Amino acid sequence: MNSGLQSQQGLTLVEILIALVLGLLVISIVGTAVQSQFKTNRQAMAMSRAQTQGRFAIEDIAMAVRSAGYSGCSSAAAAIPNMPLTVSGPAVIRSSYAPIQTFRIDSTGWVPSAPDGYSAYTIPTTGAGTPVPGTHALLVEGGVSEGVSLSTSTFSTTVIDVKERSMGLEKGSMALISDCASAEAFFIDATQEIADEKLRLSAKSPLTNFYEVSTDYPEAVRVLPYRRSVYFIGDSGRTTEKGDVIRSLFEHVFPFKDHSPHEIVEGIEALVITHRQLQSDGTIKELTAGDSAIEPINNISMRIALLVSTPVRRDEQATSAPYVLSGITVGTGSTTGPTHADDQRMRRVFEKTIMLRNSRATAK
Repeated sequence: MNSGLQSQQGLTLVEILIALVLGLLVISIVGTAVQSQFKTNRQAMAMSRAQTQGRFAIEDIAMAVRSAGYSGCSSAAAAIPNMPLTVSGPAVIRSSYAPIQTFRIDSTGWVPSAPDGYSAYTIPTTGAGTPVPGTHALLVEGGVSEGVSLSTSTFSTTVIDVKERSMGLEKGSMALISDCASAEAFFIDATQEIADEKLRLSAKSPLTNFYEVSTDYPEAVRVLPYRRSVYFIGDSGRTTEKGDVIRSLFEHVFPFKDHSPHEIVEGIEALVITHRQLQSDGTIKELTAGDSAIEPINNISMRIALLVSTPVRRDEQATSAPYVLSGITVGTGSTTGPTHADDQRMRRVFEKTIMLRNSRATAK
């Protein structure tokens, strides 16, 4: 009878405690592994996003640099495009222009000087769109594409008829009309499809030159989307969930006083620009943006470097490491050069060398 009672006895208290401890240990191990995997996945996704942002930003800048100096047939004649000073104003003659200019932004302003026309714009000192001191900036001017041919000769009018619709020739955008002797920019007030799938553009101000469609060279006079923009790194006005300041790449289109800078890609913390110039002795010299020794006529290529950050931090105990962009160290303690925020966010460097296609991009 005693042996029957003994066969019905359950677990002892000690056995239960041992099982409980082992269960908690297993749960702790599994929980730590899950948490670690979650953190790894989050960091991998953040870096993948940074990869996409970095590639998009650097390709956008590269496309602008490649098109700098292009003004259709007038490029071969080295004609300086006339440029309106305001959206609604007529194009005015310029004695010179630089399709590519680079600058260094410091606490006192732009070095060597602000872009032409930038003095009419009030640069913010706080909040979204505020330029980040220490980083570089880039101005580019040129045709975005080959555009379309003029279908009817035009003179001192706001009506410009082209043979077909072209991407970029939209209401509110800037365009360039160019023949083999002259060119002038204008802003599009309206567009209208007319007979034979042609497109009529209404300019905000009458053209100042005569553009004739020749029977011998019917494709010579063209209308193309045109850009004059400044790229710079600025404060986005936002922070991460940890309170880290988010910087972004901005584009500011001309006329600067009529437009506000618009954010292109967030997470771009630093921009470094290097000119590669051909010297008289045949050697190549590299000069960074803002250097007084830069001679645009000697430019053969440019190197663009970006530092991209993610909103996700690494190990909280990790220290902020310096990064090298085109030979320039970007850290947290510089007072004159480019910097990044002093935090544990993950970052990545992107660099690209761009050959200058148009001869006008290398001229003053």
